[in-house]
This record gives sequence, C-alpha cells and structure tokens, in this order.
Amino acid sequence: FFFFFFFQAEDGIRDAQESRGLGDVYKRQVSTPSTWDYPSCIDGSYFNKTHRACTSCPKECSKCFGSLNCTECVAGYNFDYTNKRCYDPCDRPGFTRKANSLECEEICGDGKNMGQHECDDGNTKSNDGCSSKCTVESYYECSDSPDVCVYRKLADVITFKYSADRTAIVTFDAKLKLLDSIENIITFSVPKAENPSVKWTYEPFNKNRFSSIEFKLEFSCSLIGTEVAYF
Repeated sequence: FFFFFFFQAEDGIRDAQESRGLGDVYKRQVSTPSTWDYPSCIDGSYFNKTHRACTSCPKECSKCFGSLNCTECVAGYNFDYTNKRCYDPCDRPGFTRKANSLECEEICGDGKNMGQHECDDGNTKSNDGCSSKCTVESYYECSDSPDVCVYRKLADVITFKYSADRTAIVTFDAKLKLLDSIENIITFSVPKAENPSVKWTYEPFNKNRFSSIEFKLEFSCSLIGTEVAYF
C-alpha cells in the first residue's frame, strides 16, 4: 500500500527538496509588478525596466511609456496616431522653424518655391530678379522652381554717340537681357538720304546683362550736311 500526504503551508510555499522535515515550510518572496516593475515617473520620463530607473522621454514627447512610444507631444509638435510618435511639422523639404517661435517658415534661397515666398531662384542675392528676401524685384517676372526671373521693362535709349570712324555706341537706361536675335530688333536709317540702307556689325557683349552696345556702321550713301544716323 502507498500513502500520500499533502500539507498546506499557511504563509508560504512548501519546498519538497529543501524541506528538513514534516511541516517545515519555506516562504518565498514574490514581487508585485504594479509596485516594482512600473513605478510612477514624472511627466517627460518613463520607467526603464532594463536600468530599473526613470529615463527621459524623447525631446518631442511630454509623456511616453517607452523610448519609441509617445502619448503626448510638447508644444510645436504633432502626434502621429498610427506610429505613436511625435513629429516636427517643420521637418520637411523647403521649410524650417522660425527662430524663437513654434511656427514653420519657408526657406529662402534653397530653390524650392513652396508658395510662401514670391520667388526663390536658389540664392540670397539681390539685383538678379529675386531679392535676398525672396521677393520679385521691380520690372522682373519670375516663374518655375527654382525661379527664373526675366527683366520686362521697356528700356529707353539715353545716348547715341556716333564718331568719325563710323562707330556708334547706344546706351540704355537699364540693364537688359537679349531675348531675341539682335538683328530682329535693331534698325539703322539715315534720313534725307537717297539710299538710306545701312550695314552694321556689333562688338561682342554679354547678352544676359548689358546696358550699351557698340556698333560698326557702313553706309551705302554719302552723308551730306547735318544728317546723322538714327537708332
């Protein structure tokens, strides 16, 4: 016959291997997860179970329950409910955060015109159509991204100097950019002449930015008296 006896420990758990006799009871201490594994930490920190200490949340989180899990965001950040994280709305192409502010602003001079500036030609220089503050300068039209600015003011001729060596220098009242062939926009004529045709050539010049042009003229008629060539 075999007999089995069971003993109920009053305040602990019976350990059969280490028991020194009948009724000898060894107590075991059991930790409570609610008070040991997850102690209370102040806002902006969470309990790090690995280090058994409160650890700061990511800088963009005002509350969190892990290094990658935010529950609330600091001012200026938005909450991503899908990924449980806070993100900076200014951290996107073409934008940055204003100094000492929570607002976002478009970057000037990066060549990305996102709509907050009048223009952005990829630099912060003035006098090229798009100013250092990314505003369109007088008489310019800017388009595309990065912006290409074109001078549209109708220039006036302020001087026409003709010399005995048949050199004519035409000076304008503004910096110009040549958009068409010069042969299509310039004509010379000699008033009161029987055959008024004039052949001409010009000295090389910067067609993207100029204020004067020097021409060499060849007349098919004789100049008599006070006649002059007009531009």
